[in-house]
Amino acid sequence: MYSMHLWFNSGGRLGTNAVSVDGGFPSFIPAEVKEIKDPFARALAQRIQRLPVKVGFSESCIMSSCVKPRFQRDTNPAVLLHCFDSSCLEWTRTYPLLEDAAVETWAIDILGWGFSDLERLPPCDAASKRYHLYQLWRTHIKRPMILVGPSLGAAVAIDFAVNFPEAVSSFLSTEIFLEFDV
Repeated sequence: MYSMHLWFNSGGRLGTNAVSVDGGFPSFIPAEVKEIKDPFARALAQRIQRLPVKVGFSESCIMSSCVKPRFQRDTNPAVLLHCFDSSCLEWTRTYPLLEDAAVETWAIDILGWGFSDLERLPPCDAASKRYHLYQLWRTHIKRPMILVGPSLGAAVAIDFAVNFPEAVSSFLSTEIFLEFDV
């Protein structure tokens, strides 16, 4: 049994986001999510949704997975980009802290990873990742962003900022380097 959440994107088109009634997890998330014990991870997984993103290399929209903010502010939103072979669930602990601090926050799955609908896998090279993020920004976020990311997320953020400076207000790499004397 499923309930359907409906939304209108900025173009007035109707989209859908299927959510399973049992446990409140989106129907497109693997069933193994029900085995997650961490309450923060469970809460964030329940908020993942797919937004339509029109990309030039696809005939139709890619339903791109992300966690949208509960509120919008007049300030620039933080956009969290995960590392290699991960998803927006990487931000399980960080996302609620930013939200509690009243920071408008998005956690976006980079093209090729996460929970986006890639039934017909589009190109997932650096240019495709950049263009996908640009189209998501242009369609849904529409304001300069504070890009935050480690590893792959940082690389995508830097590449994006160089190519679309109008879409980025600042960048924060979350890499932590520790030095130990042995």
